[in-house]
Amino acid sequence: MEIRPKAVTGGLDVTVPVSARIWSYWGGGKDYFQVDKAAGDEFAALYPGIRPMARASRLFLGRAVSYLAGEAGVRQFLDIGAGLPSTQNTHEVAQRAAPDSRVVYVDNDPLVMSHARALLRGVSKDTTGYIEGDLRDPAMILAVAREKLDFTRPVAIMLMGIIGHIGNPAERDDDYALSLVDCLKEALPAGGYLVLRDATDTEPDHVAALRRYAATGAVPYRLRSPEQITRFFDGLEPVEPGVVPVQRWRPDASSAELPEDINMWGAVARKLAVLPQALAPNGAAPGGGGLWADGRAAGSAPVRPAPRWFFSWPGTLVRTSSLARSSRALTSSRRFEHGCPAFLPAAKSAERAKGRIWPIDNQLARWSVTSQFL
Repeated sequence: MEIRPKAVTGGLDVTVPVSARIWSYWGGGKDYFQVDKAAGDEFAALYPGIRPMARASRLFLGRAVSYLAGEAGVRQFLDIGAGLPSTQNTHEVAQRAAPDSRVVYVDNDPLVMSHARALLRGVSKDTTGYIEGDLRDPAMILAVAREKLDFTRPVAIMLMGIIGHIGNPAERDDDYALSLVDCLKEALPAGGYLVLRDATDTEPDHVAALRRYAATGAVPYRLRSPEQITRFFDGLEPVEPGVVPVQRWRPDASSAELPEDINMWGAVARKLAVLPQALAPNGAAPGGGGLWADGRAAGSAPVRPAPRWFFSWPGTLVRTSSLARSSRALTSSRRFEHGCPAFLPAAKSAERAKGRIWPIDNQLARWSVTSQFL
């Protein structure tokens, strides 16, 4: 392990710890500063479970990407909040299973970007790339990613340990973070996947350690309950075994070394193809393969007609289905009524598609979209 000297900081603020560098330290990496080591040691003294959690999170990434590139046949990955390079990076795992896999990393940490450039030396730019971006601006990430990935074919969007930096689960029913993830899910093509994992609030010592960490001036990391993490997968079909502690997701031999009580949950979930929404005269789903938006197979009656939503993307209008959301999700207290903030410029064109868009919350710059039952 190495504490990088101040002489090579290159203008970075090394007086405040940064989570990506602390995770590098916990994981046995080299890229951290004295302030990160001190914060990491203090945190681990309060919550010793953080070191096995760091290992479990990396092993989960490896198993998830191996499954997607292998069994699921996915060849495109968008890893948002990738953090510092470590062992078993997404592109290494994916391209070992399928050499033609394309991987795009996204992060906004200057040190991460510096190491990304070094990592990509000798790696084909046709298969691996980096975007400097922030999850709080998903439309920008998607716009740049579309130049590198083909969103008409399955893509896996990965959010590995980044959601804790977004929003506050104790405010507004966690609507801000949920709306950002909904934006990414809407961009997924049918057959695409969301991979997400994050620590939970089920260990009091972990909660206390994070309070102490926030007091150092670092960006707060807010934990969610397992139920709150599960909500990020609404409208998608989780791959077995579903949303579970990461050490229990398709465990292999290396998983046996991990404790059973790691409080980090995650899943891999697939976006289903959705059939046309028009009801046949007898109330049955139209012919052909696929599923209703409520998850029922073709040939069966839906729980309720599924709405179409109209979203405004920059410069154009995209008419979409409802993310294959279940009737439970459609009738929940948090209805799917928000598009991405950067989708607003073409809002007026929604009238031409018989949809209406209007601002509902200037503070969060989110917009409501009407639904129409066809």
